[in-house]
Amino acid sequence: MKLPVILLYHSVAADGSDCGEPTRIPLAQFVGQLDLLRRLGYRTIGLPQLRDRLDRGAVFSRRELLITFDDGYRDNCDTAWPALQEHGFSAVFFLSTAWIGRASDFNSHLSLPMINWDQAADMASQGAEFGSHGHRHVDLRELSPEQAALDVRTAKQALSAKLAPPVPSIAYPYGFSSPAVRRLVEREGYQLGFGVSRTGNADRFDLPRMTITHGEPLWRFRLRLLHREVSG
Repeated sequence: MKLPVILLYHSVAADGSDCGEPTRIPLAQFVGQLDLLRRLGYRTIGLPQLRDRLDRGAVFSRRELLITFDDGYRDNCDTAWPALQEHGFSAVFFLSTAWIGRASDFNSHLSLPMINWDQAADMASQGAEFGSHGHRHVDLRELSPEQAALDVRTAKQALSAKLAPPVPSIAYPYGFSSPAVRRLVEREGYQLGFGVSRTGNADRFDLPRMTITHGEPLWRFRLRLLHREVSG
């Protein structure tokens, strides 16, 4: 099945700094990409639409788009979300629940304040969607089945209590999963799973995303969009 384009962001820096981390992009780059998406006629869909169409085997239009953010940095709330709203786009923010309201240290290149529950709830009231990025932000493939189950269960319970997402979904920490992890996630009640595979994939527990990195020229971003449109 041909899937919509799914973009993966992490951090958007209002001051343009990247802290040595390729997935931290300046606001100007982000706004330039949003401007292009709007000019090209893209429109964002949400997790319920994605799930329901996958259930029915329905076709996605060429210019439908899902925008996602991993980790849950506070700049997602302060910087990225206002820019998205200004351009008429929605997004899904995947949170590592153990780090809510703290400063991250799971990435040796990037330690930033994380979003807190009140900020997430305020964004949700404005139309933002939320999902799980695991509880502790660990590679689930490296845990025992019992440890992995506890991690994804804890994250799902916290999100359900605080934000009540209508479609329990997970973006795998570090982007990768395994058949065993995907089966475990399904057993724990998740309905969608997102990875970083490069090609179209109809597996609803390993949906491919296009990772956005610092400094990518707009022309290359457009070419990658075209490739995703064609390949699904």
